Amino acid sequence: MRRKRGLTLKTAILALSMSLLAGAAQAAPAANTTPTANQVKAGELVIDPPTLINLGFEWLIEGDDNRNAKVEAAYRKPGEKAWKAAMPLLRLSGERIYQSEGVFNVKTPNMFAGSILDLEEDTQYQVRLSLSDPDGGSAVRIVTVKTRAEPKPAVGGRVYHVAIYAGGDSVWHAPRPGESVHREHLWTHAVSYGRVG
Repeated sequence: MRRKRGLTLKTAILALSMSLLAGAAQAAPAANTTPTANQVKAGELVIDPPTLINLGFEWLIEGDDNRNAKVEAAYRKPGEKAWKAAMPLLRLSGERIYQSEGVFNVKTPNMFAGSILDLEEDTQYQVRLSLSDPDGGSAVRIVTVKTRAEPKPAVGGRVYHVAIYAGGDSVWHAPRPGESVHREHLWTHAVSYGRVG
């Protein structure tokens, strides 16, 4: 009887070992599919309308489920050899951006977004965005973008004095350029106002 028990115990250990090995072999394909969901794939690069001194970018991506990809940003003026580092783009995916009912309610797509700040106005720049992911996948985009020039008054345009109606036959206004804004009666012997439009 003792011999049978020992044999049965050995058989049980062998069966358990075989089932563990079979389970590990079945789990192996699942481990191979996980990295593809974590690998990044570059999508469309959107260039936001520039401001006087800032340039903004949104780069749509696929994958990177574990959110460990990154986008390094650098810029330079055309003709310069050295790139200047800028802040990396921010990783977004599924965050909700909300501002009071009915005004703004957005769920962000799978993307990176960010800006290059404190540039010179009305100046052209080359921008290099480098996407990389330790799980696989990479891309580099180099674009040329120009900051806006400061708006100037139209040449030969008409000049209007603007006042804000404050109620009670009075307005808020600055009577002359450089003077501070104050409240004044709407109708006086020196001044009268009309409505434009």
